[in-house]
Amino acid sequence: MNDNKILKKVSDDELYEIASDLVKIPSYTGLENQEKKVADYICEFFKKEKIEVKSYKVLEGRPNIVAIIRGTGKGKSLMLSGHMDTVPPYKMKINPFSGEIKNEKLYGRGSCDMKGALACMMSAMAAIKKSGEKL
Repeated sequence: MNDNKILKKVSDDELYEIASDLVKIPSYTGLENQEKKVADYICEFFKKEKIEVKSYKVLEGRPNIVAIIRGTGKGKSLMLSGHMDTVPPYKMKINPFSGEIKNEKLYGRGSCDMKGALACMMSAMAAIKKSGEKL
C-alpha cells in the first residue's frame, strides 16, 4: 500500500466542510431523533463516495452506521469507531450549531467530541477509496 498516494487524496477543504456540516446538525442528548440527521448525512456522504454503507436501527432516532471498504481478505482489518451524539448546548456563548471555521479552528457543539473526529474518519475513508489502493 502506498501511503503517499492516499495522503494526496486528502482534501483539507473537504475535511473542513464535512466537520462544519456535522456541527451544524444538532444531535444532543434529549433531542427527538437526535442522531438521525447526522446518520443520514454520513450515509449520503459514503454513497456519494461509492463506499458501502449500512444503517442499523438500534434505538429510535439513534442508528448505527457502518461503512466498509473491502480489502483482499488476506491482511489485517482496520476499524474506525465514534459516536454522533453530543451533550446539550447549555448556555454556550457562541452559536452552538454555527459550524464556523475561523483561523483553521472549528467552532460549535461537538467539534471536539466527536464530530471533528468523525469528519476525519470519513475523509480518510474517502481518500483510501479515491486512491484506488487495495487494503
